Amino acid sequence: MSKIITANDSQRSCAHPPARDTAAVAVALHAPDPMTELGATAILEADGRLTVLAGDDLARADVVVVVEESLGHGACAFLREVRALFRGESPPQCVIVTDHLQPEVLMTAIERDLAAILGLRTVDGDELVRTVFAVGTRRAVPGRRRDWERAQA
Repeated sequence: MSKIITANDSQRSCAHPPARDTAAVAVALHAPDPMTELGATAILEADGRLTVLAGDDLARADVVVVVEESLGHGACAFLREVRALFRGESPPQCVIVTDHLQPEVLMTAIERDLAAILGLRTVDGDELVRTVFAVGTRRAVPGRRRDWERAQA
């Protein structure tokens, strides 16, 4: 079980308290099951700067977040769906939270504006929030890609 869906992470106070004068970042979230989706939503929305969008509101997304233990074709279909909503416009960048990533899925993610990859078992709620906020506001993304690459070896 990942830290991303634990009750402690979703109920604790966030290191980045809600900022009243900061515009909210709209998040399009993809998760393989309701528990993962609820956990990720609770962590992201614990920070008042992030709002997880309903499925029919994806065209407003500032950032796309995909949370899956093993990234598969369902995630690719979601990334394609979101990108199709932004024809002629710059689509939102993508944050992937996973422990297993197949090469063909990685290529799809890169084509869909991949900005960050976080390890599902190693990421904590604060790091997820920082990364999603940074990507959603087009700021520099705190890096952990090397940690993820080492975990894959």
